[in-house]
Amino acid sequence: MSVASTLTRVLLVATAALLMVPAVKYMTGVRDGTLNDGPLGELFVPSVFEGPGLAAFLPFGAVAYLHAAAMNVIAATCFDSTPAALVLLVFAVVFNLGMAALRTQWMDQALYLPGAAEKASRVQGAVGAVCAAAAVATLLTGGAKPKEKAA
Repeated sequence: MSVASTLTRVLLVATAALLMVPAVKYMTGVRDGTLNDGPLGELFVPSVFEGPGLAAFLPFGAVAYLHAAAMNVIAATCFDSTPAALVLLVFAVVFNLGMAALRTQWMDQALYLPGAAEKASRVQGAVGAVCAAAAVATLLTGGAKPKEKAA
């Protein structure tokens, strides 16, 4: 297995683990009334947490995060290199880069604490770029094993 293919699989599993953390926090935060005590409280203005809207929506977002995490784990453990790289590439572009762009380009910035949307989007954009680069490297190399030197 090539270095790029190995990196693709490591990133699929690592991003799956990273997705599970907010998913659990979203579900428990809605149940316990503690949504604004974690990372969401560092991102959004306090008025976002008033009323039932966020609490009604977030459990569905949590399930979507768990679905993406499960797909990444399945791709890392069950797929050959090329399909696994395609899953990582779609995850990088649609999920990470899409969320980063959505947060800064389409969302009402008055919902966010000053500078919070940009900071979160930079981090998510960087994760997306690293994942996309690893996926493309795997696709370009075919995920092949390095050639062995002749004796």
